[in-house]
Amino acid sequence: MYRNITTLQAQEAQDSINHYYQLAIHPQSSDDLASAYGFFVRYKESSLHNNYTEGAVHALSLLSIIQKESGFYYDSEASAIEALHLLETLGTSSYVTDTKITLYNQLGMISRGLKENERALSYYNKAFEIASDPKQFNKIINNRAFIYLDNEEFEKALMEFQKAYDISLLNNDEREMARNLDNLGHVKGKLNQNDALDSLNRALHMRVELRDLEGCYASYMHLFDYYSERDDQANAMLNLQKAHATAHELNSDSYKLDVLSEYMNLHTDTLVKSYKTLNDGRLLKQLMTENKYTSKKYDYSQKEWEAQRSEEQKRWYQLAGLAIAVIGLLSVLFLRTKHKKDRIEQVILTESRISKKIHDELANDVSTIMNVIQAEPQLSPSNKSKLLDGLQDVYERTRDISTETAGIDHENYTDSLRYLLAQHNKENVKVIVNGIDIINWKKVHHHKKLAIYRALQELMVNMKKHSNARLVTIVFKTNDHQNEIRYVDDGVGFDWSEIKPHGLKNAEIRMKEVGGDIKFETSRGEGFKAFIFFKS
Repeated sequence: MYRNITTLQAQEAQDSINHYYQLAIHPQSSDDLASAYGFFVRYKESSLHNNYTEGAVHALSLLSIIQKESGFYYDSEASAIEALHLLETLGTSSYVTDTKITLYNQLGMISRGLKENERALSYYNKAFEIASDPKQFNKIINNRAFIYLDNEEFEKALMEFQKAYDISLLNNDEREMARNLDNLGHVKGKLNQNDALDSLNRALHMRVELRDLEGCYASYMHLFDYYSERDDQANAMLNLQKAHATAHELNSDSYKLDVLSEYMNLHTDTLVKSYKTLNDGRLLKQLMTENKYTSKKYDYSQKEWEAQRSEEQKRWYQLAGLAIAVIGLLSVLFLRTKHKKDRIEQVILTESRISKKIHDELANDVSTIMNVIQAEPQLSPSNKSKLLDGLQDVYERTRDISTETAGIDHENYTDSLRYLLAQHNKENVKVIVNGIDIINWKKVHHHKKLAIYRALQELMVNMKKHSNARLVTIVFKTNDHQNEIRYVDDGVGFDWSEIKPHGLKNAEIRMKEVGGDIKFETSRGEGFKAFIFFKS
């Protein structure tokens, strides 16, 4: 009896998964995507709770598809990469390899949607390296070809489409043959090859025979493109009308919009109004669901950022650190006469903090090291080791101090920010940065850049000293003239009512001085979030 109940429950669960899978892969409305999204979020959490990694990977793969379809490309990317992370815990198997190929393809399509074609190619190449099935090769090669097509590298695209077509011939896969033949005809048309139209028409005929509606739609659109480029308006319009009818038969809003957007370029009739109404409705739905998804960024492949230094190099850098500390003090004194009146209070706070650090942490250690040198004119190996260790510690702290007070390169501001954040990317702490180039930094005034730089610096220092975080994500976003930087870490957090770190107070002051703002969200054991807002 119990076995029957368990079997029935398992069957019901599988039926639910299949139902929401269909909603995700073949949605009929935005409500389908929202329903599927909610289900697979719960399924992911349940799978992780029950240590069912395959289930969590499956859920994340579908969440990535839903998020991409909804226009949330960065969230889609995060879900796919999180799934790749989980796969790494499962060892090696055909399931792991096949799923990696699927996720690499998904990441390639996301990157292409974000106009990051080189990155897309790198993902497709990763998939190609581990693929073994002809169908997998066919899909990957096609995807690479579309990147070359986007880049108008038509000869490269032609070579890739020809490879895919040859593979489909070997497999006797008629649907793939038609698709590859159509793509070949399309790129041949771009190259003005004589057999382009023949390839396009043969592909369409095959698709009609196969009753492949989506394929027919693609063929009609490629034929429209072919005739349009040759100013044959009659045949171009005929194929566009057929594409429009096929889009309605498929009940695909995205296909309808694509067709109507082509009409918009040619006409100003009621179809143009129809396009605007449909597009406005789609944008409204997207706006209503814009804040449903939360992005957690993971980095799949972390490269080493700093090379190992020899002991001799360390000695020189340690001595250089002492010099940097002196330069830092001189810089602070110089700032006293240069800053505007409304920044004097902040400068005094900064000077006080730096002076206390140098007095309490640096001067005493330097004195101790000097005493060792005076007491032991002929240093033994053990004392030499102690001396080097001491100098290393002094160097690291003076480097931190000098970094906190050093100026920034406004002309190469993004490089300065990357360098600042990369310094905290250690073996036990991963710092993920996304969208740093989205903001037009050339339009941001110098004094705002400095305030933003210092605020991020304080956040990273706070993370390093207090949070015990293992993962930090920093996402840059922009909307018209309003810019936002989101900082999230998975550290221990703290009770805001009990303590407010001095550095975070400084960050608040700095941002308010330049007309911006910074908000914090944290509680003990729940990590830490900060949101920086500013206008260009």
